[in-house]
Amino acid sequence: RIGKIFENILIFYDHSRLQKRSLPPSMTLKNSFLHAPKVSIVITTKDRYSSLARCLHSLARQRKKPDEVILVDASVNKDTSLINPFRKDLPLTYKGVNDAGIGYQRNIGLNSVTGDIVAMIADDCEARSTWIENIIQVHQSNPHASAIQGRILADPSGSLFAILEQVRLDNWLLKNLDKRNQLYALNTTNVSFKTKVIKQQKLQFGQTSFNSKYGGEEIEMVYGLSVLDKVIHYEPKVKVYYRGETKLLDYLR
Repeated sequence: RIGKIFENILIFYDHSRLQKRSLPPSMTLKNSFLHAPKVSIVITTKDRYSSLARCLHSLARQRKKPDEVILVDASVNKDTSLINPFRKDLPLTYKGVNDAGIGYQRNIGLNSVTGDIVAMIADDCEARSTWIENIIQVHQSNPHASAIQGRILADPSGSLFAILEQVRLDNWLLKNLDKRNQLYALNTTNVSFKTKVIKQQKLQFGQTSFNSKYGGEEIEMVYGLSVLDKVIHYEPKVKVYYRGETKLLDYLR
């Protein structure tokens, strides 16, 4: 009976708005880039090499390979031996840094990319095999969008913690999503940007001591985009699977 209750909760929060696809691209939107766009991926990590390995493995299995992967590692005990095996399948650039906060790590990654699109994925997530392919398609179809927020699916889907996490993720999404499929917030677990906008406008994530302690480093990026009247578009077909280690106590705080 308890399992049925949580199954119903998941169905309720898996709202049709969160599954809605973008409108089919028109012929006039196909020239969002003057050439086939290059995709850079930024991953920030700290002391989570086992989940990072699964993340990198999912990137190595992409149907469209990334043009570069920037890994910014703030681990206390850095161990590149766990990362090096992926170099044969991924154009990986490793940057070991001191722990100055997640915003600082993300900005290091942003400042290092050379691709037309920069995509961010959390180190405890795995990308669907069409993730990069879909990111390119959605950016090309939405030239007005400076950022694309993708769908985050808690995994394994049948577990209690995954159901609770999916409720939390979808509740956040529904609170920030308007009828045009645009957002007034972003989640760096699965987001991508047109690099030109980031570089030209010198946009960054917050990296103050407050951001480092309490999070919210995305707020500064969202504010920068909103001031410039830049659009954050939501696209559910750009999917990653979240395999975090959220504890039940976290939902009671």
